[in-house]
Amino acid sequence: MISNIIALGVFINEYGPTIISLVMALHIPALFIVNLTKTPKDNEALARFYGAIQVIAGQITKKSTR
Repeated sequence: MISNIIALGVFINEYGPTIISLVMALHIPALFIVNLTKTPKDNEALARFYGAIQVIAGQITKKSTR
């Protein structure tokens, strides 16, 4: 169990910046597209994506979801 935690820490330390860069590279164009189009369908897709990002980041609080 402890070796799994250590392995996770090593993984996050090694690939964390790459993962964050990838997420931002996906989020910024998605946000741009949502703001340019008038359809609610893409807004819902971005809301689900943003919700998943919040879960992964562990930032589900009343303040972050306003």
